[in-house]
Amino acid sequence: MANSYYDNSDPGQRFQPGTTAEAEAVEAKFDAVATGFDSVEEDTDRALKLPAEAGVSQEIAATALQRRNKVVGFDAEGKLALMAGFTWRGDWVAGTEYFVNDVVRDPATRNWYIATARHTSGTTFATTNWALGLDYTAVKALLRTEVGDLVEADLQPLVTAADDDAKAADASRIRAQEWAEKEGEVLPGLRSAKYWAGVAEQKVTGNTPVTSLKPGTLAAEKDYVSTDGAGSLVTRNLVADFRAQLTAGNEVAKLSRYDTASATATTTLDLAQQQVFRVDASVARTLELINLPPAGRSMVVKIKVTGPGPITWVTPVPIQWDDGKPLVLGDVATRVLLDIDNEEITGFGKELA
Repeated sequence: MANSYYDNSDPGQRFQPGTTAEAEAVEAKFDAVATGFDSVEEDTDRALKLPAEAGVSQEIAATALQRRNKVVGFDAEGKLALMAGFTWRGDWVAGTEYFVNDVVRDPATRNWYIATARHTSGTTFATTNWALGLDYTAVKALLRTEVGDLVEADLQPLVTAADDDAKAADASRIRAQEWAEKEGEVLPGLRSAKYWAGVAEQKVTGNTPVTSLKPGTLAAEKDYVSTDGAGSLVTRNLVADFRAQLTAGNEVAKLSRYDTASATATTTLDLAQQQVFRVDASVARTLELINLPPAGRSMVVKIKVTGPGPITWVTPVPIQWDDGKPLVLGDVATRVLLDIDNEEITGFGKELA
């Protein structure tokens, strides 16, 4: 086999069986072999040599992809190994192949570890095949003690500036309060908002200050401030005023339009809440009228009944139907009007298509 040290691959240069080898040719062959051995010795002296151990292979068993960005070195036992140049692998993961000098973080303790041997990780992290590289707890304590002084020194200018800002803000707050409520002048010729509010109040209310209405005076919904016939401040209520206008015995209240509340009912018609109702009478119903108007008052109740019913009416006084006969509902719908006062109830019914 031809090699760089000695080449005897050409059959024409070999000694052939049955021929006489001349001493000079034999000597030349021996000289070529000696020269090859000399070259081997020279290259061996220059080569990296490792002690051989019985039964121990120095072969680097790894694929090209596994050898990528790795170096050949010695592991913790002094054996030849494929090593990483301190490669950060992130948090440790179970079932993962790690190489020498791979660096991981233990998620539980937050410590950093360096792989001391090539291995595949198990189901839980163990310090076997790993050397502690960084103790999280120790580093945190160091930062709190030794680095704390340095941080404090660096922050001192900021603290001083913050103190100055706080003093300026406090002075600004005091001046703002003076502009809001100081009784006398804040600056020569300039007065507070409270002073000018008092001037405006005097012009509006005369000798009766708005502050005479103590907190809590406007207690009900839609309360408002007004004046009585003598000009004194009083509390009035919009709903009560409107109701008084509508119920005044000697006055007429006029409205451009109005609408009334409508409700769906199947058992009770509460006249204190609505006076327009929709009733599903697809089955027999019993309807009770409650909260009828008081003495001296009356109202009209409108009811749309859907379905043939029938309906049993429960009322304080019997309903007098306009034709003198009990109401018979239409198959589809019926419009019912009840004219109600404190003494009698008159009913009208009209079948709807």
